[in-house]
Amino acid sequence: MNYVQSKRWVTERYEIGLSRVMMQSELRCTALYPYRDAAQALAAAVASLHEEPEEGEKPRAAIWNEQQRFAANMFEAVERGRPLNSTHHLWDYLIGEMKCPFLKRELLERNPMGVPALQRWETMLRGAFDYDTDLILRHLEVQARNRAV
Repeated sequence: MNYVQSKRWVTERYEIGLSRVMMQSELRCTALYPYRDAAQALAAAVASLHEEPEEGEKPRAAIWNEQQRFAANMFEAVERGRPLNSTHHLWDYLIGEMKCPFLKRELLERNPMGVPALQRWETMLRGAFDYDTDLILRHLEVQARNRAV
């Protein structure tokens, strides 16, 4: 593989291109972290918000309004069959539950979907993996310095 700075080129040639070559060679390829599993977990989590908390459990109404609205919009999209970018919308589930070792740089730098509670990324990564999150923090600092304001 060559180092290329174009995200579109990398996606088309390496991600999509690899899948095409594998299928043309009659090899099976499948998602390592299936979207459907993450979407079903989202649906179950939203449904559980409407259940009564068990004894000793905190009331679920303590979830922030912003997070509730965001979750409701994601749930509606999933229910209507509109795909979400799971690496953005479901990043915390992918890391925490599915042990997906990837976190999109774009999500941390720009958060284009307006994902709430993204400040938990460092805690989530440390809880799931033995990874030095200072590497990510230093990279984000360098990127921020190199960006024109």
